[in-house]
Order: sequence, then structure tokens, then C-alpha cells
Amino acid sequence: MEEKKKRLGILVTAGPYTFQHIDTAYFIAKNAVEKGIEVNIFLFIDGVISLSSRIKSPGERHIPTMLKELAEKGVKIVGCGDCAQFRSVLRENLYPEIKLAGIATLAEMVENCDRFITLRLP
Repeated sequence: MEEKKKRLGILVTAGPYTFQHIDTAYFIAKNAVEKGIEVNIFLFIDGVISLSSRIKSPGERHIPTMLKELAEKGVKIVGCGDCAQFRSVLRENLYPEIKLAGIATLAEMVENCDRFITLRLP
């Protein structure tokens, strides 16, 4: 009998380069995937800004590329479509592996994950 793969969900609400939330999500997801855990990341509120490939980060890590790397390893990365629209994060500025969706997708992630971590502003 095949063992069910464990699933981890991560919600990030803070924007990039302000707090360490996205970095924490990145390292948790990267380590989880290496252990065979299925990972889903949902970016909400200012977290969606992290998705834009147009971010300029001279001398800093490029967070959208870090997220793309995770997506290429099988991590499902989704941003809130309404939050993205409100913040002018356009689909054409996202890497193809990264999607925008509604809040119902977040609800599905929470329901289908064995563990769910929320990285939010206080």
C-alpha cells in the first residue's frame, strides 16, 4: 500500500525586503521538498509583491527568482489575484510557474494540508 505524501501549506502576508517572512517560507519549503513533502505557498496582502519578476534588488537576493526556483522543484506557489490587482502586480510580470487565484484556493490549501504555517505581520 502506497504511503500518502505529507502536505505543508504556508501563508505569507508581508511584503518582500521588509520582514524575513518570505525568506523563512523559502527555507522551510526548500527543506520540506528535499524531505519529500508536498508544499503549497499562498501569498496574500503585501506578500503578492514578492511575485513580481520586475522587482529590482541590486546587491540583494532576488526574491521572485527564489520563488521561481521553488516552483521548479514542485512547490505550488499562488498569489491572491485581488491583492495583486490592488497592488498593480500584473500576470505578465510573473514567472510562468507562479499563478494568481482567489481566496477559495487558499481555503482548499488549508483543507488539504497536514500542517499549515502562517507568516504574518503582528
